[in-house]
Amino acid sequence: MHSKLLFAQEFITGNAELIGQRVRALLNSLSFRPGELSNFHFHRYTNYRLIEQKLKQTELPDDARIIEFGGSNGVMANWLAPAHEVEVAADYPEVDVQNLAAYEDECCDMVLVDQILEHVPDPIKAVSEIHRILKPGGICVSTTPFLIRLHGYPYDFHRFTEDGLKTLFFNFSEVEVNGWGNRLTLRTFHKYGWLSAKNARILGRAAMWNEHDWPIDYLTWAVK
Repeated sequence: MHSKLLFAQEFITGNAELIGQRVRALLNSLSFRPGELSNFHFHRYTNYRLIEQKLKQTELPDDARIIEFGGSNGVMANWLAPAHEVEVAADYPEVDVQNLAAYEDECCDMVLVDQILEHVPDPIKAVSEIHRILKPGGICVSTTPFLIRLHGYPYDFHRFTEDGLKTLFFNFSEVEVNGWGNRLTLRTFHKYGWLSAKNARILGRAAMWNEHDWPIDYLTWAVK
């Protein structure tokens, strides 16, 4: 009922474009089933699903060494299990992705950095260190926010565009950057803060489409 009242209010006060977007988001919400991602931020949903798809298509050796830096919410680790175990490095400052001297050159098959690079003062150095410890053909999976509010943990330094990410990962042989976002989701965040995927559906605001010029979240898939 709450979502119906909100929609009625916006219908009376909003413009035609916004009304059209709200109708479209409501229709998206009716079929949206976030599943195991229900309690994670909605803005991560699309790129998480893309990561899930790409991991299924990626062949890793049975003894692949996979490390996640900056802590882990378990999403990618669960998708890699049970075939592969993900080593979760100690959080900053015990392990600083900008200085991975404790890790030998070319010791890893895959590195995961999920919403981490915006929080380090020198992301160029961090990506250089990740490149160093990856084996030839190794993969870095990185997600970063763009049009999203400041958040600490403990600091928030950077925002990267698609071109910025391609420049940041310039020393990798293959770099694929996928952005996702739309204006309605931005308005939703401004109104309600960060919503979980489940709550975006409940409010009828699970806007699943992508507007290239309004990116909220980026996935970078980089191969050494």
